[in-house]
Amino acid sequence: MSLCLLTVLAMVLVNSVWITICEDNIEDESEYYTPQHATGFPSSIQTLLENLLAGHYLQALCDILHFQSTSTWTRDLHNKMLTYLQTKGAPINSTENAIQRYLENLRQQPGLLLTKLRELDDQYFQQAMKHLLSGRKETIIPDISVDFELLKKGLLETPGGNRTLFAITTEKCIPLLQSVDCVEILSQMLRITSAGFLQVGTIMKIPDNLHGDIFRNLSVVFRDVYDVMAASTQTAVYNWMARVLKKSHSRGEKGGAISWVTAENLLFLGRYIVQLPVQEIQNIKLHEMELFISYDSATKQLDSVYDISPAVARAFQEKIGLTKFDLKNISTVYRLGLLVCFYDNLHHLDASAAQHLLNQMIKCNHLRSVNVDIRKLKSQLLEVVIKNQSLNESLRYLSDAVVTLTFSQLESLSPYAVLTAVSELQKVSGWSKSQIMILADKYYRNAELTSFYNISQLGALVSGISINIFYTLSLDELFDFVDGPLSEYISDLTPAQQHAVIKQIIDSGDILLEEIPGNLFKEVSLSNIATLQTADVSFLKEKELRTSQALFLCEFLMGKDSITELISTGQLSKGVTCEDIENMDNVTLTELFKNTFNLLSLHQIRCLATKMWKEFKESVHPALLLMLPAHYFTNASSFTCETFLNGITKVELDGLLINEDRKAHVVDKALHCLSNSFPDVHAVDLLGSLICHLPPGIIQNLSSEVISAAVPQLRLCWNLSNEQKVQVRYKLIELYGNPLKWNTEIVHDVGPLITLLSSDEISALAAKFLDEVLQIIPKVPEQNLPKHFLASLFAVIHSPPANIPQSKQKKDCNGIRAPSSDEIRKLSEANCFWTVQELSCISAETFVRNVDYLGSVACFSISQLTALKEKAKQVWSGLSEWKSYHIVAAGRIVLSLTEDEIKELNLSSVDSISAFSQQTEWTVLQAKALLQEFLKDSGLPVSSLKSSDLIAMGIILCSLNPSQISLLNIVEYSTAAARIGFLSCDMEILQELKKKAETVFGNAINWKSYILQEVGMVAAALNVSELKSINRSMMPYFQSKAISAIPPAIFKELSPEQIANMGPENAAAITRAQQEMLSKEQLSSLRFALHGTEESVTSSSNSWLTATDKITVAPKMTQRKYFSNLAPTVTTGFQFLSGYYLWICAFFIVQIITGQTSA
Repeated sequence: MSLCLLTVLAMVLVNSVWITICEDNIEDESEYYTPQHATGFPSSIQTLLENLLAGHYLQALCDILHFQSTSTWTRDLHNKMLTYLQTKGAPINSTENAIQRYLENLRQQPGLLLTKLRELDDQYFQQAMKHLLSGRKETIIPDISVDFELLKKGLLETPGGNRTLFAITTEKCIPLLQSVDCVEILSQMLRITSAGFLQVGTIMKIPDNLHGDIFRNLSVVFRDVYDVMAASTQTAVYNWMARVLKKSHSRGEKGGAISWVTAENLLFLGRYIVQLPVQEIQNIKLHEMELFISYDSATKQLDSVYDISPAVARAFQEKIGLTKFDLKNISTVYRLGLLVCFYDNLHHLDASAAQHLLNQMIKCNHLRSVNVDIRKLKSQLLEVVIKNQSLNESLRYLSDAVVTLTFSQLESLSPYAVLTAVSELQKVSGWSKSQIMILADKYYRNAELTSFYNISQLGALVSGISINIFYTLSLDELFDFVDGPLSEYISDLTPAQQHAVIKQIIDSGDILLEEIPGNLFKEVSLSNIATLQTADVSFLKEKELRTSQALFLCEFLMGKDSITELISTGQLSKGVTCEDIENMDNVTLTELFKNTFNLLSLHQIRCLATKMWKEFKESVHPALLLMLPAHYFTNASSFTCETFLNGITKVELDGLLINEDRKAHVVDKALHCLSNSFPDVHAVDLLGSLICHLPPGIIQNLSSEVISAAVPQLRLCWNLSNEQKVQVRYKLIELYGNPLKWNTEIVHDVGPLITLLSSDEISALAAKFLDEVLQIIPKVPEQNLPKHFLASLFAVIHSPPANIPQSKQKKDCNGIRAPSSDEIRKLSEANCFWTVQELSCISAETFVRNVDYLGSVACFSISQLTALKEKAKQVWSGLSEWKSYHIVAAGRIVLSLTEDEIKELNLSSVDSISAFSQQTEWTVLQAKALLQEFLKDSGLPVSSLKSSDLIAMGIILCSLNPSQISLLNIVEYSTAAARIGFLSCDMEILQELKKKAETVFGNAINWKSYILQEVGMVAAALNVSELKSINRSMMPYFQSKAISAIPPAIFKELSPEQIANMGPENAAAITRAQQEMLSKEQLSSLRFALHGTEESVTSSSNSWLTATDKITVAPKMTQRKYFSNLAPTVTTGFQFLSGYYLWICAFFIVQIITGQTSA
């Protein structure tokens, strides 16, 4: 029976091909076949046969599945069908292998399936989509099935496939929403695509007269995908729901109603209640609001309104306050959900009510709005709570409002109060590092002895304990620490703290390599690894490795374990050399590429690309071809546009290509595939992150439809050139209109791109939508916040001078509007626009509440920092009283300390010097003063410094003089060598550190790859003879910073062979001064290291993509096949009929053939 149906379908396919070859002048395949009614066939089978003969294979498949869902196939029916088809002239003279090869070619073009879906009539479309979305394997006959999950996956994973499928679904189903099947199909597509392609225009097409159940079902889906919609789409959905609910309400109410917003409709709206206008809320009948707030489900609903605006929240509160529900009553407070975050009846609250309200306000951390006002409210409630009882007594009941406590309040706490409240305190989020240090210090003052149990109680506060405490723990306690519940907080520890933990573990006994915790393994030195016993390589699968560790372990384990076993661990792939890659078999090469690509260096990737090109030629992944010379593209004759775009759009170019010319080259290739134009929105999906690299001229010509689709991707482009920014701004204005007329939804949708607007436009938007604009700041990397954006924000937030009573001001501050807490917290990096005088006039309370914020502002000048330092000295008493947590809180403010002021500090604790080392902008004199003061106050001679001390000192370590470096303990240096290798010290210091490194690792001329990686910057101190003696195969293993630091006069002594083999990262690190010293031959080698060829990549041509590879799209007026035209022309010996009608049948038959073969 299976063979019979296979023969029927194969026969029809072969007949179609035969007709295509012999009758290529026939444009409409239906003209060749004349459907006739076959006597004795059921109507469904007759339709099936007619669809087969007409080449409508997708319809035929639907017919088969429909028939067998209600009937059973018989041998007699099959024979009759075969006879009937033979009478229609279908020859059976081909082999299954030929068919399978042909069908496999078609199977790889899912765009054609989208074309056929679009061409289906309504009934067949709904049937086909139901099968496709089911994801099931449908058995056509025993042992033969069609896997719809694979089909669906192929469509959704093809660039543009999901967008096109969604577009086809909305196009087909929105006019048919009275059909339950279409509602279900549209609902599934909304969930599959996360409503990411849902546009305002689509929502506007949805009718308002849907049947009740259909409206409810569709609304449920819209509620489920609320979070992933654009703000403008959310508003459009709300408007549609409101229109339908208004109509329904008006039909049910006699004589009209005050408001359509009933209790039931409020529940029905779900998250969309945040879209209700304030006036609409005020018009709600009191009994309806009363009924709504009485529902338990309403509380759950209000707990989820994360994007509610303060105005809407307060309108709801006011309306609820007019009902029988008393806002002062605790039971009412529990029903308010996130509305409590905007509570404004503080004068009615007693301490108990305020405490309950604070407990409810923990959920306010989930709000998307800026939390400055919420923090202020928590602080006010805290004051109410502690008004009639001490802070020590109420500490454990303050919820997360404790993070608003100032230094003086935290310092006033008794150790016992902290001990008893620690279980609550460690659950709180939002602590600053300095607050954590105070609490940890208080906690340990009360603890009778240091133990793991005591440490474990700290939870998230564990990062505040002193570095030296870790040295007091036993081995078992340390393992409990790193493997137990506290392991999730290890990343919060400073490098010095992490190192102290691992050093104490290693020094505590004979430890097997596999016993070292995976999350701290990267802190183990090479010296330690070399002395530890080892076990099976599998234990390394859970370890995070430095490159130096991976290089050493790969060499160490290579004889015992195969290269395949080594790379299966993941992290060990960092240690695979080019020689290892060259010796890999094809299976191992593929595993290395698929599973560990993101762990490889650019040097390794180039080696992998070279090897895979030798083995696989044109089938090499595009990401690998990017690492090869440009002429490799030319040789990739069968490398089609579709293959190129499918591969390259999944690659992060900024990480893979460090040469701007090569990036431009790749973008040119992509645009070449698009015929140097953006035909429609689907090109956005095809290009992916390449959009960030589009030339300004291309951006200028993008349509509004394309820009609208590209906005989500453009929001992630942090490195646009000035010319690109100008064009993107122009296109945004073209799309959304004059920025002065933008609404809150547009501001939200545009997001970080608002920084591209002019100062006046930003000021106008910030004045109207300040909260929305402030939400943008955390989404933009600090270095990408333009100065004009920050200045505009400052101008809006910085209110005119207030009339402050003279008695409350310093005499020099008359008429000066000093910064307030609200302003400081809202301004973020824009705080740098305060004048020195304004900062000098900041109040003591404002300073202590916001010192962590002020200390983190990167753009403060030294004069501004000095003003803040003077305020700190005034608030925190003398410098000698400053603790490590003061230093951490002050942040960059400490950079204004003079050498004399540094001498006043108490730096006896390693935690203090660790706090200072977090800043890296010290002058030479400041750094020397800090170092000398630390050594003097701690009483530690240089020879007694532990490795964790060296790491804690950070960049300050570079202030040691050469004679002091010679005194460093060899064992301690070797343990800290990797961390010290990151320090950019002066050459004189690096030379002394090199001597120290040689006492550990041997003569520099014999240093292997892992040693060069381990010592890092120290390798820059090699002298001419040592550098020339380095084997060229070792050149890629210098750290890039070390290459940059080699003096030009020494660097020029490298041989051309050494330069050519240093790898792309190191070649890119060469400075202009170094390059200017190179000979012509050395420069040629440098180009080879950068590009893999001596030729400039900018001279490459587009010849590797032929004219037939280019993707062409039909003119806009006739453009209906969104994706099918993206397939390149393939020469197979057959000339296809229009529409590629064979593809669908072919795809399904391939499944049948595969199933038959396996059976």
